[in-house]
Amino acid sequence: MKLAHFILAHNKPEQLCRLVDRLAHPDVYIFIHVDKKADISPFRIALKNCSNVVFVDNRVDIIWGSYRMVQATIEGFKQIMAHPVPFDNINVLSGQDYPLKPVDDFLVFLRHNPGKAFMQTQHILTEWKEAIPRLTKYHFVNFRIPGKYQIEKYVNKLMPLRKMPGGLIGVGRSQW
Repeated sequence: MKLAHFILAHNKPEQLCRLVDRLAHPDVYIFIHVDKKADISPFRIALKNCSNVVFVDNRVDIIWGSYRMVQATIEGFKQIMAHPVPFDNINVLSGQDYPLKPVDDFLVFLRHNPGKAFMQTQHILTEWKEAIPRLTKYHFVNFRIPGKYQIEKYVNKLMPLRKMPGGLIGVGRSQW
């Protein structure tokens, strides 16, 4: 069984190095997306002696709370899928995560749960109500203009609530 860890990182290359050391195993590859705003050189230097580490080529300038986090994840998944090693599982982590158990325990767990996905979603209108404004309000997180939050406030007062297109049902939860 082969496992791909996909890590989204933006700072603290030495901390990321400790995480990679903890995840290291012959059956594990580690794919790392470094936020495009960050200088990748310190990460490459910190991880130069680590085997089975791949940096994601198509880096995304991530803005917290924006769709760019999803774009970065998709870029990582594309690179994982294009890799010559066929992976049985992909585990998504942040650069600040740290496993509490040894990697062997995690691999045994995955072997005992073949074909299972460990993702959760919640229906936004009934189970994750605090996320309703994410769907119904207008957000300008991708814009880098002065006063964007004030503009956002006025647009949300003047415009009708946004609706899901085509009868889609909003679901979601944390990425990690």
